[in-house]
Amino acid sequence: MWTFPLGAALVSTTFAFLLGRQWAERRRPHQLAWTAALAMFAVATLATAQGVRLGWTPGLFRIYYLFGAMINVPFLAVGTVELLAKRPWQGHLFAALVLVAAAYGAVAMASAHLDAAVLEGVRGIPEARFVI
Repeated sequence: MWTFPLGAALVSTTFAFLLGRQWAERRRPHQLAWTAALAMFAVATLATAQGVRLGWTPGLFRIYYLFGAMINVPFLAVGTVELLAKRPWQGHLFAALVLVAAAYGAVAMASAHLDAAVLEGVRGIPEARFVI
């Protein structure tokens, strides 16, 4: 059912907006990382809602997989490391490593061969092992 991911997109967008406002006021790095992660989750769940409702395309699947499965959780981890690091440079170093890995993941996902025939007719969420 496409309404559940749409609801999740709306809730995560709201939380991303509120947390982003906090970051703008306080400039704490963990808030920025968590804002980015919530925004990614919103994008991924919106792509999921579209894919389930209207049918999956390779572009929708790439967006869903990149922002929902590949790089979302590492950005949550960046926020946690930034918050708990004993020295600021430790969190910043971890954030830089995650950004490099995310860029690599984005390039890999953009260039990955997807079997569009598998996506046709899928009413739920496609399993990546059959698509990639």
